[in-house]
Amino acid sequence: MAAPRVAVLSNYELLTSIFCCLLPWDPASMGREEVRTGRMQLRDAALACKAFRGPALACLWTYLDSLIPLVKVLPNVQLVGNTYSFHGHIPDDCALRKYARHIRVIDLRATLLAPQGTAPTVSPHVYVLMAKELEGKPLFPALRKVYVQAQADLTNELAALPLIFAPSVESLTFSGPSIEQAFFESYCFPLAVKEMGSLKHLALKHETLDVPASVINAIGELQTLETLDIQLPGSSQIPPDSLIRIGRKLKMLTDLTLDVHFPGHRVVEQAFSVAQGHDIFPVLKTARVFSRDTHGPCSCIPPSILSRATTLAIVIPAPVRDANHFASYVKAMKASPSIKNLDLLSGGNRGPVIIDDLDAILPFLGPDLALQSLKFGNMYLSRRPDMTDPFLQLCKQRSALSKIPSSLRSLTLPAFSTPGPTRFFQRSSIEIFPVLAICLNLESLSLSVTSTPEQASKSLNSQRNLKQPKRLSKLRYLAIRDCRESATFTAQEYDDIAQLLDLCFPILETMKPYVDSDIEEAYWKEHWWFIERLRKMYQKIRVTQQ
Repeated sequence: MAAPRVAVLSNYELLTSIFCCLLPWDPASMGREEVRTGRMQLRDAALACKAFRGPALACLWTYLDSLIPLVKVLPNVQLVGNTYSFHGHIPDDCALRKYARHIRVIDLRATLLAPQGTAPTVSPHVYVLMAKELEGKPLFPALRKVYVQAQADLTNELAALPLIFAPSVESLTFSGPSIEQAFFESYCFPLAVKEMGSLKHLALKHETLDVPASVINAIGELQTLETLDIQLPGSSQIPPDSLIRIGRKLKMLTDLTLDVHFPGHRVVEQAFSVAQGHDIFPVLKTARVFSRDTHGPCSCIPPSILSRATTLAIVIPAPVRDANHFASYVKAMKASPSIKNLDLLSGGNRGPVIIDDLDAILPFLGPDLALQSLKFGNMYLSRRPDMTDPFLQLCKQRSALSKIPSSLRSLTLPAFSTPGPTRFFQRSSIEIFPVLAICLNLESLSLSVTSTPEQASKSLNSQRNLKQPKRLSKLRYLAIRDCRESATFTAQEYDDIAQLLDLCFPILETMKPYVDSDIEEAYWKEHWWFIERLRKMYQKIRVTQQ
């Protein structure tokens, strides 16, 4: 029996694959608590068994959200006052070189390179000496992704950039106040362009900052790019012809996200007339474009890109009170059949916007547009006091107008973690489950509900008394947030909700929190995880008896 055990414990790759389940090599989208828990589990595994030590530490060091842990393993490092400094040499067999070889993601968005307050900082000379010791060799040979959210004061951050901007990096994201600074334009971004010759994915993001046109023009030098995400709606220095120039140079780009706008959302016709057909971004496959014009798709979007757009994001700055509010958008989407996904986002300066007239979004559920995905951002659906479940009413209205099955496969409804004003009724009740199962042909659904004990029992009894529906729900993935004020559930309520879900969505594969970080929220941690367990039990019993 010893041979199989020895074979497993001596298989480095197998153990590494197992430990990656505790903390994936790019956990950037995970909640802070989940990352912390994964790190603690890997630490414990490294201490538990000599065979586990190497693979567990390799997984532990694949992701860094601060450079300080790496600086702390430098030989001869000293904490002088509240600042780390270093003198001496970096041997080839030291811990820093050993651990740096495993790092694949450096995420400096949550924790800054130069933390503020009482947290220790790193003296810039440390990075300078490290670069000198490396003699031109990369410190992070396995580095693949870099996220930088630099602050306006770059004094302590710039010295680390030559170490981070390695030729092996394939994905780079810039955000933060520094991207409008002259030093970012003249040093940081040119350095990234120079050092990252194999970059495949680039993102520049900020809601309000004004980024110089030279930064956008420099993107054209990254001719290996496959994905480009430019979300700079507040920038006014970017001329329309900059988009045309980089579009002609980036011949390998297949995925584009574009949120760049010009004064008044108006562009002279000649600005984009030189870019017809597939003259720019010739192999583009997917494009997500943002429109911030209240009258329809803004002319900031080059026509040759809009005609190939797969996702349209409409930013709504003010309440929607007219049933024909989106009429011009509907007309434009009919002329661009490649648009299969629609995002409705709130752009108000005073919090979430309100869609008062739900008839305005009815065309998006109809058969004419053949949308496959519809996402609502941070907004309220109706404030009419007589409409306690607006989307439920909208679904019924849609069914009454058209018997053609909806083409929607994915739907994301608004969700709020705290109760909104009493005049808003944006959340759905559990009673929406049977309606969605019949009215919409969904495969994926994300929504928030406000559950009550009466709803579950009432809906379950109604569902049991119904005849077998002509069309079974195809829903496979459900993400949910429960906003009920009462924290208590009865055993009967658990059972009723689980059975209701199984009756409405018989082929449902998984139910999870609305967002991954909600896994620690009370509604999921104390209640809905157990409801999901019961649902799977009832599903298994039903399938076995068929």
